[in-house]
Amino acid sequence: MYGINIFFLRGLRSVDSPPFGVLNKIVKGKINSDILIIGSSRAYIHYDCSVIHSATNMSCFNIGMDGTQLDSYLALFKTYLFHNRAPAILLVNLDLTSFSI
Repeated sequence: MYGINIFFLRGLRSVDSPPFGVLNKIVKGKINSDILIIGSSRAYIHYDCSVIHSATNMSCFNIGMDGTQLDSYLALFKTYLFHNRAPAILLVNLDLTSFSI
């Protein structure tokens, strides 16, 4: 069982595509962005970091994820801060589904 666990963990840690790819970048401390966007899939889909970078000349990274709610945002942001420098601007996308229990 231990060998299977190591096999899966190594596989997940090598994934670059969302959502595991974003989590891997957070934990590896590879983001360190000036502007950080967090929220549900609405944040992930609606905020284009290339447009934001063009308008502000600041680095931007979007860690919005499908199906997340407010409690998940806090855990994700705390993990981000543990491994990356604090962003100058935090954009939190809130809508009615963010508060669902």
